[in-house]
Amino acid sequence: MYMTQNADGEKRQIQFLFATLLLLPILPDVFAPFFIIIPFLAFVLCNKNWFSDFKSLYKSKNLLAIFGSLNLIWVFVCIFSSKFMVDSFVMSLLWLWCTLAFLAVLMIARKKDAVSRSIEAILWAGLLSGIIAVLQYTFNNFKWIPLTLPNPFWKHVNGITDHFFRYKISYLEDNMRSNSTYVNSNVYSTFLLVVIPLSIYYIDNAKTRKQLTFGIVSFVISVLALFVTFSRGAYVALAIILLAMTVLILVLSKSLNKKWSVLVTGTTLLLTGSIPFLSIMPDSVQARMGDILVNDNSKVTRPRLWEISGHLFVKRPITGYGTGMNSQWDIFKHQYNINEPHAHNDLFQLLLEGGVPRVIFTFGLVVVFFCFAVYIVRKGRHNEKILSLAFMAAMLGIIIQGSINYTFVDPKLTAYYMLLIAIMGGFYYSIKEKQQISLRKE
Repeated sequence: MYMTQNADGEKRQIQFLFATLLLLPILPDVFAPFFIIIPFLAFVLCNKNWFSDFKSLYKSKNLLAIFGSLNLIWVFVCIFSSKFMVDSFVMSLLWLWCTLAFLAVLMIARKKDAVSRSIEAILWAGLLSGIIAVLQYTFNNFKWIPLTLPNPFWKHVNGITDHFFRYKISYLEDNMRSNSTYVNSNVYSTFLLVVIPLSIYYIDNAKTRKQLTFGIVSFVISVLALFVTFSRGAYVALAIILLAMTVLILVLSKSLNKKWSVLVTGTTLLLTGSIPFLSIMPDSVQARMGDILVNDNSKVTRPRLWEISGHLFVKRPITGYGTGMNSQWDIFKHQYNINEPHAHNDLFQLLLEGGVPRVIFTFGLVVVFFCFAVYIVRKGRHNEKILSLAFMAAMLGIIIQGSINYTFVDPKLTAYYMLLIAIMGGFYYSIKEKQQISLRKE
């Protein structure tokens, strides 16, 4: 049934968006994709005019909606160039769900309190998954603690998912790297790079002691969780994000006292993160910190993998080898004797999956995202500017990690990537609408 009152319907939509952003990072990868579609269903069920609202996105030439839809269409077109069409079709369904949720959130995020509630959900997700990650590292690495993680319940769940779906909630064996509820540590660290800058914004914008405490705890736990992933690319991204946000907030802050507080806070955050980071980092990780592009227990270096990917792309520059990783993974194994599931780079992997059009449509979303954020930094109010900086920092973290890994290897991270862009888009359009209303009044 549709909601009888529009305000009630909008509230329900925001609640379901909150639940989706909170649950996605915590649920196992096997179950999480079924929750991606929730914002779309909420938007349809709580809005009698949902179809006309979607049509208005295209009538108004909304660039995010256009690029997102073109990307989805091309994902399905590329199924026919895949050697494993069934697998490609399943991956295309994931993109269908993500795109429907993306279009719905573009509309939902324009509503009052939608963006602030979304940020709270992301921070809660980072906090809860971070607690799991820190406990995971602690229990699995220190033998003097008479506990082990995962506990028997998680072992049973892992056994089911490993048998039927080949996914893991957490490592069953002792492992120095923590991955919380994600399939691997690099993917999880990328999610944390979204949480950390948003928690910095939340701290800066806190109006009560409760909000300030929540923001600080979320930040600290997320940073600690990122450290125990031992993902070198994430460390580089985190350093860049913290430095950039500290400098930019200093530039945008109007009062001298505010600038000094930001400077002290930024320095404290950097030092706070560095001390536990240096104390727990294994010697093996320290030894290869500067060797991210060389062979470090892998069968092939990343530059060699990118070179091979470039040669394969030239052979099929338009449709690539099909949606998903299986087709080019098969080529890596049988033609080059390399057992790598993807190209360890977003650009090369998307070129292999869908050629030049796929890169244009996918990264077109990112370009529009940054254009919207820059507009808000130039034209918005102070808190809107800081939030835009946080969004840009979060996307920058994804981009940096995507330069040496593959962002879309995980369904939860794929969904978060799309929803983050949609929230930014909704935020931008809500500001534009307010500015237009103010101009009419004048």
